[in-house]
Amino acid sequence: MKVWKSTPGWQPVSEELIKDGLEMVLDIENYPILVMCTSGVHETGTFIGCLRRLQNWNFTSIMVEYRSFASNKARYVNEQFIKLFDMDLSLCHEICLRGL
Repeated sequence: MKVWKSTPGWQPVSEELIKDGLEMVLDIENYPILVMCTSGVHETGTFIGCLRRLQNWNFTSIMVEYRSFASNKARYVNEQFIKLFDMDLSLCHEICLRGL
C-alpha cells in the first residue's frame, strides 16, 4: 500500500493516492477497515471528504463534518481539494451509487 507523508513545506495529498484509497475502502473484501493518518486530521479528513462526495453528500455537510473533526486545525486548501476532487478519477463511483 502506498503511504503519503507530508513534508515541512505544504504539499497536497495526491489524487492518485485518494483514488487508490477509495477503491480499497469501497471493496467489501477489505472489511473491516480503519482509516487513519499520522496526524489524524488533514490526510484522513481530506480522504473522508472525497469519500463523502462519492456518497453524494452535499458540500456543506462535508465541510461541517470536516471542520468538526479538524477544529481549529482545518485547512482551507484541504477544503478546496475536496471540492475540486475529480470524481471521474475514481473507478468506484458505481459502487457508491449503489448505496454504500
